Amino acid sequence: MTIRHSATPKHLATLSYALIVVGAWMLLRDGDRWVVATAFTYGPRWILLVPAVPLVLLGVGATRFGAVVLSVTTLLVAGPVMAFNVPGGLGTTDDRAVGAAAVEPANINLKIVSINLDSGEYDHAQLDTLLQQEEPDILLAQECDLASGNRLRLYFPYVREGRGLCAAARGRISPPRLAERLRPARDDAAAAEYVIETAGQRLRVANLHLDTPRTVLELAVRDGWRAAPAEDEAMALRAQESAMVRQWLSRDTDIVAGDFNQTVDSALYQRDWAAYRNAFSEVALGFGYTKFTTWFGARIDHVLTAPRVEPLTCRVASDIGSDHRPVVAVVRIPPPPSLRQIASAHSTNRCLTSGAVMKVAFSVGACQHDAGAAVILR
Repeated sequence: MTIRHSATPKHLATLSYALIVVGAWMLLRDGDRWVVATAFTYGPRWILLVPAVPLVLLGVGATRFGAVVLSVTTLLVAGPVMAFNVPGGLGTTDDRAVGAAAVEPANINLKIVSINLDSGEYDHAQLDTLLQQEEPDILLAQECDLASGNRLRLYFPYVREGRGLCAAARGRISPPRLAERLRPARDDAAAAEYVIETAGQRLRVANLHLDTPRTVLELAVRDGWRAAPAEDEAMALRAQESAMVRQWLSRDTDIVAGDFNQTVDSALYQRDWAAYRNAFSEVALGFGYTKFTTWFGARIDHVLTAPRVEPLTCRVASDIGSDHRPVVAVVRIPPPPSLRQIASAHSTNRCLTSGAVMKVAFSVGACQHDAGAAVILR
């Protein structure tokens, strides 16, 4: 009986710790909706590992019950809570090996780099090294000033710079279509969309820099509960801007990359961006933090693709002196659909014969017509 009673407080402490962790994990679903959840979503999640230390010192792990509960709880923190990513299928780590012989000749493999250049506050030599080592086909930069745009022209034949967003590529880039910010105090754009020509295809590529949660958190720290109305307004503005940019994008956008200022488990990301394929989430292993403070990090920069574009590799590159790390992804672009593929993708098609448009059966070329040659149309 004495042993049982002495073990009970330890078991209760362990169970309490487990319940706190589960509650915090569920709280992530309200990140961007509620200031406390937002602070946890974009704050130091590793802090939940701290209670495990005194529990171990108290000998909780000496019993089977305590050892199991404590192990599962700490794994929950180090895994899902801290957003440790385990992909469904690991891609190769050799970017160049992906490109040549492993795929069909008609496919195109492109290396994409996305980086927030911190309004010029980065190490120019380290950026040069990054570009020389990676040799990306497309680079998308946020907080990109005129000087940074000019620096990119040393490495890329085509560069578009303006309103804080830059696109650099080895193929022609159309003038950008811009999405304005909802916050009037900022003069940079929330997003830019380009058409980039590469290997005979015209890709639609979007460069995003969405509103930061920093405003909400600074209000909470500075003014406490008195800031509640201003916090709600700031969170609503972030939500509106994210939704606006998502709706503004063209339906056939192939690549969406940039500084989203959203973690993959936040409410806004799940609402607006989860339909895209996240390159890091699909093929990379690890935390993938792209934004660092002095004592914690978060993954808020992403390379997303349309369902038809396949991520092959993705990783976070070395620090270049900015407050964000570059995201480097290799993606596979399939060839444009052929005439036969377009026709077979629909249960009914149309055919043109003798100047009249008629419905056709599902099978390619099986037109319901009396005479004349048929041409399958999309």
